[in-house]
Order: sequence, then C-alpha cells, then structure tokens
Amino acid sequence: MNKIFKNCWFSILLTISLGILIIPTVVFASESDNVSYNEVEHVGIRVEKYLVMDGTYLYFDYDSAKKNNEPQEVIDQGLLLESTSNYFNSDGTALEKGLKISIPVWGNYCGPGYSGDDFTKEAQDILDEGCKNHDMCYKWGLSLTQNCECNRALIKHIDDHKNEMSGKMAKVAWAIRTYFSTVGMVGC
Repeated sequence: MNKIFKNCWFSILLTISLGILIIPTVVFASESDNVSYNEVEHVGIRVEKYLVMDGTYLYFDYDSAKKNNEPQEVIDQGLLLESTSNYFNSDGTALEKGLKISIPVWGNYCGPGYSGDDFTKEAQDILDEGCKNHDMCYKWGLSLTQNCECNRALIKHIDDHKNEMSGKMAKVAWAIRTYFSTVGMVGC
C-alpha cells in the first residue's frame, strides 16, 4: 500500500513539474501573435543586452530589463529564451528506474529527447523539419558542444527559412537559434 501511494505521488509531482516547464512557452509565445521573424529578431537585439551565459545555460536578466523599463515584448521574449535554454539543458535521462522524459518545445522534434517517436512522425512545419534534421544528426552522449556541425546546420536552416516563419513559430525559432548560436557554439 505504501509503495502504491508513493508511486501515485511521484506521478502527480512529475505531471505538475512537466506542466510548469511547458507553461512558459505557452505564456510567452501565444498563437495570436502575428509577428514576422524579422520583427522578433529586432526585439531580440534588445533582449541580447540582458543575456548571461553560464556554462550551457543562457539566462535572461529579468530584474535589469524591468529596471530599465523594457517593453513587455522584450521581457516575454527574454523569458522565452531562458525557458528554451532550460529545456535544452534537460538531459532526458532517467528520473526513476530508467524513466526517460522528453520535453516538447515545438512540433514533433524541437526539444531535448523529443524525436517524433523515434522518427516515425512527420515534421509539422519548416521549423520542425530543421529540428528533425538536427535530431538525426545529433549524437546523444556527447556534450552539446561536441555536436557543432549539427548545431550549425540547425542555425543555417532557421536562417534560410526565417521568412516562412511568423507568430509563435518565429519566436520559438529565434529562441532556438539564439541558444544554439551562443551556447551551442562554445568550443566549436
């Protein structure tokens, strides 16, 4: 009875934890946004003033941005980038007895350990296609920085297709590109 109770609580806590991880993407990049990638990139220039890199993490200095009265779009985009960094720093390894987790960031392929059910699903859009190619190239077990060519290819894919992205996709693509062009290029 005690073991069943323990397993039930673990399941509830895991569900709540994953829900908390996914909420920032929903909050900071709503579907209703009708902005182009170029507009997102323009806001990103202001976000970059508040980025702090620590190892493989990219943090947004929220307090400084608020103190400097940055507009909400800068705050939201900075927090989206930090959430994306946190997602990509989740290693997808066992939480308990080999339980593997994957964290979706976008589509069927964008996110750590999130590879379209072992590449059986189709990419949902142009960003997801870039993430699928990245996942097929990426070698798990190596560090992020030991996959430089995969990271460069993902950055190039986003650059080549940015005019086809808008709204939430553009914001997530910018966050992914910014993460891999900074942290993903350390040591390359």
